[in-house]
Amino acid sequence: MTIAQRFERFAEANPMVYDTLVRLAREMRGKGMTKVSIDFIYQVARWEVIQATDDIEFKLNDHYRAFYARLIMALNPDLRDFFECRTSEADDWLDNPPSATMQRILARLP
Repeated sequence: MTIAQRFERFAEANPMVYDTLVRLAREMRGKGMTKVSIDFIYQVARWEVIQATDDIEFKLNDHYRAFYARLIMALNPDLRDFFECRTSEADDWLDNPPSATMQRILARLP
């Protein structure tokens, strides 16, 4: 399974991660920040999600950060170009037609 496929499965099973990242990004934007590293918000989200679950083994894989950053910027016009991004295999993933898993994720978003 590719990293993109693992990300999609994780994102589908854990929608609160995406929701938390978007909320945090908007809070940062509201504070006047114009560019933020996904790493910064990911660490805060890691803490919040762990606090919200009873699963002490819950983990946010660092390899998913690039995928979340690109997904958030693609789906939220107010956050377009908000994250500082380097070239990543997530770029290719975003350029391809969405998989069935990704279509299910997109269908649940507002």
